[in-house]
Amino acid sequence: MLGRLTRFLTLFIFFLPSIAFASPYYGVTLSYAAVAKEPPSLNGYQLMLSYDPQIFKWRKFNLYFDGGFSHFWITSTSYYSTLNIYSIAPVVRYTFKKRGPILPFLEISIGLSYLNLTRLDNRNLGIHFSF
Repeated sequence: MLGRLTRFLTLFIFFLPSIAFASPYYGVTLSYAAVAKEPPSLNGYQLMLSYDPQIFKWRKFNLYFDGGFSHFWITSTSYYSTLNIYSIAPVVRYTFKKRGPILPFLEISIGLSYLNLTRLDNRNLGIHFSF
């Protein structure tokens, strides 16, 4: 029984790097870095909150707002290198179909992010604010 549970949890964590919950006006997404390419020892997670006020709808277009917190760290260095990111952005969504079991959509967004540090390990990330 314990082996079956361990296999299930391993598959769940490996194949589902994002978990989301939503209600009609609010949503929460928790994501983590399952595989990092560069640097290979990068770990992290991201918590995103979304709010859809339902008053910004026009035909197939909808405007909602996203805000979040991300935390990244590198474990291969002798010192502990971390980075926190705070972000907020409006999101415009175009839904191709309004009814049906599958609703394909296209989203476009630009927002503001604040990085608490300008360096992560030996990488210069620029300034504290990012778009």
